[in-house]
Amino acid sequence: CDVNDDDGGDEDEVFVKVDPSRARSIGCREEEAWKLRLWDHIPAPADDFLEDDELDGEVDENEEVNAASGTGGSQSSQASSFKQIVFDMVSSGYAEGHPPESILMEIKGYKFAQNKTFADCITGVVPSIISIAVAAATGPEDAPTGSIKNTQFLKKLKELLAADAWGHRLVNALIQEGHPEASEELQIIRAVEDAALSNASLYQLFRFILQICYDSELLTEDGILQWVEDSQDDEDDEEENERDTRRKVLFNEPSVQEFVKWIKDSEEDEDDEEEEEEEDDDE
Repeated sequence: CDVNDDDGGDEDEVFVKVDPSRARSIGCREEEAWKLRLWDHIPAPADDFLEDDELDGEVDENEEVNAASGTGGSQSSQASSFKQIVFDMVSSGYAEGHPPESILMEIKGYKFAQNKTFADCITGVVPSIISIAVAAATGPEDAPTGSIKNTQFLKKLKELLAADAWGHRLVNALIQEGHPEASEELQIIRAVEDAALSNASLYQLFRFILQICYDSELLTEDGILQWVEDSQDDEDDEEENERDTRRKVLFNEPSVQEFVKWIKDSEEDEDDEEEEEEEDDDE
């Protein structure tokens, strides 16, 4: 960002626009200077701007600071804001042809500035990649209904998430950067769930999206089985909200259960092979 630092400048001097979210992600001191100097050009309110009886109560000083810095609000609203900004970083970076490594650096800078985890980053990255594939499978005639061409969508998503492809390099880097015991894989599935619950076409393709993530090794059998275990535990939760209820319905869809059974069978086959190999070694 740029700031005119000349002292005694004209009151009508032009200030360059600054993207606050991106500036904060790299600790931009120039942005802080820009905001401070901006106050000098805001006229003082009239004496009768607010009458005493119009004030419902005193304004908490912390609320003013939080509102200016973007750190106020509920925890859910902050998470939603973080997710949306990461989403925009990915979508704009892809549209402008930036390599995933450059976008990753931008995301990591914002992550550290906001004290988030790599799993939090995934909640914005995965939906953005899915939206890129949706855009590639949506024509002008599909806009009114919001439908997508399933074959084109799955083809584009496979291209993005294939080994060493653009999207794969981005998501895989976040998984590798995360803590070994963290829930990056679970967040991938949760992000796909949210996308499916917000789009009827993606809802029908949920099982195939999981399959693509598994084939590209962004999801492992252990990660999927952890999600299965969590989803089954949620069925006994009496305090579930509407989204949890919809997730439960999605999990119990026949096509999803077919995929779950296939994963479980694959793990059992691998366990049997390992036991046979151990027996052969003992002999």
